[in-house]
Amino acid sequence: MIAARQVLGRVAAPPEHESTSGVFYFWVDKECGVERTQVVTTESRVGTQPVKFVGIVQEVYRRSRQKDVAEEAARFDGRGAVQPMFDSEGVTYAEVAILRTTPVAHTPPTEESEVFLASAQEAREGYGVDRMKAPLDIGLLKNGGTAFAGTAAIDLAFLLGENGGHLNVNGIAGLGTKSTLLLTMNWLLLREVERQLRDKPSDPKRLQVVPVIFNVKNFDLFFIDRWNSEFRRKEAEYKRDWVAMGVPDPKPFNAPTFFAPQAKGLTTPVNTGGRTTGVA
Repeated sequence: MIAARQVLGRVAAPPEHESTSGVFYFWVDKECGVERTQVVTTESRVGTQPVKFVGIVQEVYRRSRQKDVAEEAARFDGRGAVQPMFDSEGVTYAEVAILRTTPVAHTPPTEESEVFLASAQEAREGYGVDRMKAPLDIGLLKNGGTAFAGTAAIDLAFLLGENGGHLNVNGIAGLGTKSTLLLTMNWLLLREVERQLRDKPSDPKRLQVVPVIFNVKNFDLFFIDRWNSEFRRKEAEYKRDWVAMGVPDPKPFNAPTFFAPQAKGLTTPVNTGGRTTGVA
């Protein structure tokens, strides 16, 4: 027996919070919690046909029934230690950006439509993974503060030159997150190359990639063929995330070749931070 999906709330469209073809709001059930970045779904009848909406929660709001801060304070007689006789009957509501409609419909959902937390498959549909020509899973889709909604993917047709050949990565400078993501992408590409070589060695169209990494930072990238000490310290925790991505055996890069500029007046490379072998 399959348990019924829990209703998170229902679509609302009062004045000042009207639904549009790009955004809608829903009030949240008292027994449920909703977080920013969660992927949700709702279904409405538009004209004569049902339309399914998949969207991402952009913000979550809480509103009381009081008109202003003065009324809020008056409930407690202006004293923080006082407990009023009746609880405040406020409401939590969320703003949702529509990612996809099925079938395609440039229209909002109707008020009172039930809202649900999206499944992993619905989240992939929302981000268009099912429409990708050559999807490659590269991470996990964040679904609120700590949960995930399945895997995140990129279309290799737009990364490796068929329809496009670039990847933009944004992030805070100096934390290593952008470099880590790009290294992970290269490692996953090489893993996919190995898979295709194993599964279809005679296919002339199988993926072939030779990553070239230019290091303009410190010496960390001279050790990408060694285990990360932080990974080793929390290996069981981090490995769960890799397994969820479909990678049961994460490991360092296999036998990369390192190059460094020649030291002035010498035939040896400049200092590479302790790596004394394998640098040309």
